[in-house]
Amino acid sequence: MSERPLVSFIVIAYKQEQFVQEAVRSALAQTYEPLEIVLSDDASPDRTFEFMQEEAVRYKGPHRVILNRNPNNLGLAGNVNSAVKLASGELLVMQGGDDMSIPTRTSRLVERWVGEQRRPDLVYSDVTRIAADGTVLPQQIEPVPLATLEQVVRGTWFIAGGCAAAYSRSLFEKYGYLNPNIQYEDYVLTFRALLGAGCAYIAEPLVHYRVHDGGIVQSTAQSKKTRSAAARWAKHAVAEQEERLRAWDLSEKGSPSLRWRLARNLASARLDLRSSTSSRPVALGCVAYAIWSARPRAAWKFLRRDVLMNDH
Repeated sequence: MSERPLVSFIVIAYKQEQFVQEAVRSALAQTYEPLEIVLSDDASPDRTFEFMQEEAVRYKGPHRVILNRNPNNLGLAGNVNSAVKLASGELLVMQGGDDMSIPTRTSRLVERWVGEQRRPDLVYSDVTRIAADGTVLPQQIEPVPLATLEQVVRGTWFIAGGCAAAYSRSLFEKYGYLNPNIQYEDYVLTFRALLGAGCAYIAEPLVHYRVHDGGIVQSTAQSKKTRSAAARWAKHAVAEQEERLRAWDLSEKGSPSLRWRLARNLASARLDLRSSTSSRPVALGCVAYAIWSARPRAAWKFLRRDVLMNDH
């Protein structure tokens, strides 16, 4: 590598006082240089920021450390936006406040990033799953096969997990900051990358991904069991589809048929949101509309969740 690009290693945290010190130490232990470390706490009510601050003050190594605490809770997307605004790197390496990266993670990501003929907009790796106490879990997350932009627009599920991802800064410069209703930043950033220079995958675990009750994936699974909480995720779905359609237009892609599919997905997400946030009679009308528009699965979901469920 003749020129080593400046990289920003971003640690996003909220209510993770139990794990955040290990997360910050793993960031500070990165072997790559030049590297800046951005530690961003989303107004946690516990001691998360205090522990982040202690680790930053104690650190005497070569990396520049930027410490941030949002004055108000902004949510995951808002916290990502805050951290990206403070970062200066060409590549943005992401990590949760409950996860840990191996010391050579940034070096491996950069090697793959600059080694491609055209620098990809997203580089991600495998992860090792660990329990709350750090014990390695036997079941690993299976790597998600790369998909093309057309396949994703047509319904193929492909998300490069944000816990193990690094993003080109251009994804924010071209498409802007994330919609604050986004609950999973990787849903949006993966799509943006596919619109641009694509994705690259490293088939080795560079991150220890912690599985615990307070984790975002586990919390999401629990929250969707109630109608009131499902409405919050319906807002995320609308925001995600709005982001996709806006990014598509900014990228000036062709294919009117694929854009029509994106617009249809947005309309479906808005119908879902309307059903989940309305009274039972309105939700019943959404059921009828879903049946009329030949979407039986959506009709059944609205009926079960928004008409029959007592959590209104």
